[in-house]
Amino acid sequence: MILETDRLLLREMTLSDLDALLLVLGDAESMRYYPKPFDCEIVQKWIDWQCRNYAQHGMSLWAMVLKATGEVKFKA
Repeated sequence: MILETDRLLLREMTLSDLDALLLVLGDAESMRYYPKPFDCEIVQKWIDWQCRNYAQHGMSLWAMVLKATGEVKFKA
């Protein structure tokens, strides 16, 4: 865990976040400024990249978890 508030936890992303991330990164409207929305394989590689950044640099983008439900939220 990176940070905790009354409502949220921030943590490193893992491959278990793939489905939640795919909802955002695979959405045409969210990705309108990218060449195309990401498919499942690209999202998996993107998560792997985040994990390498944690290991190499000690930081990257974080997953936001709603404490009340355990639901992972990502926003475009």
